Amino acid sequence: MVLRRATIDDAARLFAWRNNVVTRQYARSSEPVDFAKHMNWLAGKLADTASALWVGEVRGVPVAQVRVDIDGGTALLDYAVAPSARRQGLGTAVLRALQREVMLCPADSRPAGILAQVKTDNIASLRALRSSGWVAEGEPVGGFVNLWWMP
Repeated sequence: MVLRRATIDDAARLFAWRNNVVTRQYARSSEPVDFAKHMNWLAGKLADTASALWVGEVRGVPVAQVRVDIDGGTALLDYAVAPSARRQGLGTAVLRALQREVMLCPADSRPAGILAQVKTDNIASLRALRSSGWVAEGEPVGGFVNLWWMP
């Protein structure tokens, strides 16, 4: 898995992945998004210095997206595997690629930790995070489990 920074040229792909019914089932917001709203969101994320959005590729084929947003003192994780690439262990691969990317950052600009908030019934994501070294914090709250990774 190789990460590359997302660009506006990824808009249609990211839009399709975001609106996939299974992706929406496990997302914090399960409502479909229209393309105009998606384009505004993507343009904002690409310009936001507090966000980093990557596309994960295997042999040049886009198979996942991963994003880290800095919100106050916390870095928040968002990731998804393309519907056509699920059940191949690519969730773990994209998370490990993100961890390598973070470790390449200068120590003074590296987040102290990254938080993943995952629905308790999202077994595949919980498994991928745990196998990538993320550790659960406390008991689930409101149907979500908090997991942390500390570089």
